[in-house]
Amino acid sequence: METVLLQEQIRCQLRGRIWEVHVIVEDKGICLRGRAPTYYAKQLAQHAVMSASPLPIVANEIEVAQTALVHYHADEI
Repeated sequence: METVLLQEQIRCQLRGRIWEVHVIVEDKGICLRGRAPTYYAKQLAQHAVMSASPLPIVANEIEVAQTALVHYHADEI
């Protein structure tokens, strides 16, 4: 599956829980990057990629940040 399609699938499936999502496909597997408000959202992104691609995830570099949490709640209002 193409990198862009994986990124879009994560965005759609997680409905705004992850920001600045980047999926990098390398020789040995996939690297995830972005920002999340919680570790749970980070884990959901990883599982979304695992279900969409046969390649292994070699790194999940999604940052869990308080600023992401503030942004997440502001969007809900």
